[in-house]
Amino acid sequence: MNSLIKLSQNLKILKVASCLNCSLLCDAMKQCSNLVEFTYETCQFGEDLDFLLTILKSSSSSLRYLDIFWIRDGSNDNESLLKRLKLINCISEHCTKLTYLKLRRLNSEDLFSIWYGCKQLEVLSFFCNEHSDWDDSLEDLGRLLPCTLKVLKIGHWIEMPFSAMALESFLKGCKESLKKLEIYSFKKLCKHSEYVSVLENSGVYYELIS
Repeated sequence: MNSLIKLSQNLKILKVASCLNCSLLCDAMKQCSNLVEFTYETCQFGEDLDFLLTILKSSSSSLRYLDIFWIRDGSNDNESLLKRLKLINCISEHCTKLTYLKLRRLNSEDLFSIWYGCKQLEVLSFFCNEHSDWDDSLEDLGRLLPCTLKVLKIGHWIEMPFSAMALESFLKGCKESLKKLEIYSFKKLCKHSEYVSVLENSGVYYELIS
């Protein structure tokens, strides 16, 4: 364990993929105060929540790049929702120097929390939770977009989780700072759709990827 602790103190880049029992490393990760990049991939992150929170808190002053990917969301399970909320809150409270952030599935409320806390973000990539109230939130989110954020990548699974009108309101609020918007979709958007019309008139460079 002493050797792991010493190693973590000098760790700059850490990538964890499909590992079991990561929580056993919590004590060692309390010393990773120089970590700059952290990538984590798993089936469902809930079992490793303590491990994740430990790393995010201990590297709060150094972490710039964070990519957390999980396959199953467990969105209908109250315990899973609570764990995800703890993760989002930890990111917004402790990872305030992030410039790159990529997450699996976010609600509109999650974005409010992240944008209030992470004021140095330059790139944000996430998948939308399609059951969130995006139409009611996008206009406010556009106004609150961190002035440093230049590239926004939004993904969704089936249907667009927000209306073209809501997208237009969002872009009006943030077009002075946002330089590029990427929308990832498993359902191809027609080039003549109302969404494309909004994007073309926004003045923001965009890409539609399916």
